[in-house]
Amino acid sequence: MQCVSSVTFSVLVNGSPHGFIKPSRGIRQGDPLSPYLFILCSEVLSHLFTNATLVNKLRGMKISNTGPAINHLLFAGDSLFFCHAHPKSCATIMEILGMYETVSSQAVNLHKAAITFGSKVKQQVKTQLRRILNIHNDGGGGKYLGLPEQIGGKKEIFTYIVDRVQQKTKGWSTRFLSEAGKEILIKTVALSLPVYTMNCFKLPKGICDDINRLLASYWWSKSSDKRSMHWMAWKRLTIPKNEGGLGFRDIECFNKAMLAKQVWRILQAPSSLLTRLLRGRYFETTNILNARTGGSPLSFGDPF
Repeated sequence: MQCVSSVTFSVLVNGSPHGFIKPSRGIRQGDPLSPYLFILCSEVLSHLFTNATLVNKLRGMKISNTGPAINHLLFAGDSLFFCHAHPKSCATIMEILGMYETVSSQAVNLHKAAITFGSKVKQQVKTQLRRILNIHNDGGGGKYLGLPEQIGGKKEIFTYIVDRVQQKTKGWSTRFLSEAGKEILIKTVALSLPVYTMNCFKLPKGICDDINRLLASYWWSKSSDKRSMHWMAWKRLTIPKNEGGLGFRDIECFNKAMLAKQVWRILQAPSSLLTRLLRGRYFETTNILNARTGGSPLSFGDPF
């Protein structure tokens, strides 16, 4: 790695490079090489956890008897580690992180790290594991990628989407915008708020109706303190413009289309981690197209 310990820059002036800049502090965040080096280091960390599982020093978590065991997930700059609530597993995690810190000079910020326990872990075990990991923050109460980390029920996970759309539309109601401006805001901002959630879950019909109601109220409103007449049903406004509508997305249909895209990915990548997880849990002996609703689906609050 010594060959990439530093970089050099030149400044483009009228399309021609000029000057020679060599940073004295090495590669910094934002440098074009940083993502590649980070991926290389993350691959080493991933292999360390995988090897620890192979030699039975670390036990990953399984959501089904035939599904794969998971001990870590890496997404961009975030790392999620899973293990059984046992001192040996926690000590192995600290050992691996110590090796990674020595080699890469990247240390885990324990003040920002958080730990989440399963509902059946006893309090004395929690205290013991906190001391081993030196992590005292409780996780599960925040959000990750726009979704709550732990969910108690369907209504709770989807209600916040309606609240976000309502907050957005209330802020826009104080602005004097033309119909074209409202159309752009609805299509580019309001309808994009639930996209990530719709990519993972099927929204209940009641939630879709609530979102449509908020968007229709904003579209027909003339001010923030007065109710306006809805001269046309929102369903007709979702029709394409060449057919007489305004081309707004139908939330329920768009949700189904995004989930269908996920099904296509599962069919096209049968060896991916997500496919193996879902197959082991829901359609072990068939495929996703023929899968039936299980009697014990995985709850959002389950600790695996």
